[in-house]
Amino acid sequence: MKLSNKRGGILTVIIILLWLMLFFVIMVAFFSYKAGYLRFEIGLQEGEEKIVDSNTVARLEKKEELLNGREEKLKEREKQFQNIITQINIEKQKIEKEQKEVSADLQKISSYFEQFSEDKEKSYKDLARVYEAMKPTQVAVIFSELEIQTVGELLRRMKKRASAKILGEIGSQNANRAAEISRYIQGEDKKEAFMKAVQ
Repeated sequence: MKLSNKRGGILTVIIILLWLMLFFVIMVAFFSYKAGYLRFEIGLQEGEEKIVDSNTVARLEKKEELLNGREEKLKEREKQFQNIITQINIEKQKIEKEQKEVSADLQKISSYFEQFSEDKEKSYKDLARVYEAMKPTQVAVIFSELEIQTVGELLRRMKKRASAKILGEIGSQNANRAAEISRYIQGEDKKEAFMKAVQ
């Protein structure tokens, strides 16, 4: 019992001595730091340069030069790309304008064609009425001077009885011409029948 008490007392003294020594070391370090004798430095201090060999510097400069060159090329390509886009937009606007102009021209042509067709049809009908009122012999003489297509169109717009008499009179003067006119009229009738069937 006395032995364990002695050991406990010695251990307590050792611990106290260790604490005192540690306290003393900390105090010495603190006052040395405050006085400027002791410094703790992590990394490079201000104004201090890291020593780098010339090969590393050259490599870094070369890399920087390459990066700058690539950046310039990218800027140049971007500029070219923007120019291409601008050109495409200009061409697109031109095409759209031309399409509008073509569309307007087509509408005008279509309108003129419709008007022309209407005028032509009216002329044929008016002339057909005039020739219907005349004697077939007189009409046959006039029709001998006209083209077969014109004669055929006029006969088609006449009443069947009148057109038959006129065609008969033409045939008595020139059978071949009467046959050509008949073929034309028959062909046009077939064409009209076909167009109606398609529609």
